[in-house]
Amino acid sequence: MDANFARTLEDYRGRFEWRLEHNLGRMIELETLTGNTGGADTIKAYPQLKYTTVDNTPEDALLISLFNAWCEICECFIFGESQAVILLCRSIAERSLKLEYIKTHGSLPTNQRWMLGKLIQECQGIVAQNILDLATDLTAPGNDRAHALLEINQPEIAIRGGEKRGITITSPSTYLIEPYKGEAVIAIEKAHIILHELYG
Repeated sequence: MDANFARTLEDYRGRFEWRLEHNLGRMIELETLTGNTGGADTIKAYPQLKYTTVDNTPEDALLISLFNAWCEICECFIFGESQAVILLCRSIAERSLKLEYIKTHGSLPTNQRWMLGKLIQECQGIVAQNILDLATDLTAPGNDRAHALLEINQPEIAIRGGEKRGITITSPSTYLIEPYKGEAVIAIEKAHIILHELYG
């Protein structure tokens, strides 16, 4: 092993040790928010989702995709990857609406790109209004993180880590800034309600 790489590994070992308690705290926070920290908890919380299948259908693919997305959301939240959480929560809304539309109509129209905004319109009368409202609420933060809208429109807020950034005091002289943590918490709560109401 190269000596420089060995030093890098040692540096990361120290970082991981320092973050362990912080990550466990985020896991407790996630459990408090949703009662679900990924993995086997996901099937208990949302029993209509699937983690494996023998059917190669869009419906099953979306059910598995939703399961995988939620597990990734949990892992990303625990490890402080808030922007990934926001994007994945938006994907929960989009995948759920695609699945519900397909269940009702058999398939999505071909040769069209059905993104979240279009799905919200087309799922009127198929999905309860509160689910559509939650999907609408997830649209802007997801688009903001995907397309760097905050960086262009409000760069000073983006530089600070979003309007609802997390700040954790680690000692009298140090603190940890967690960009977009508050936005991630809100997104998780909304994605959880969508999954709970549709697949719980």
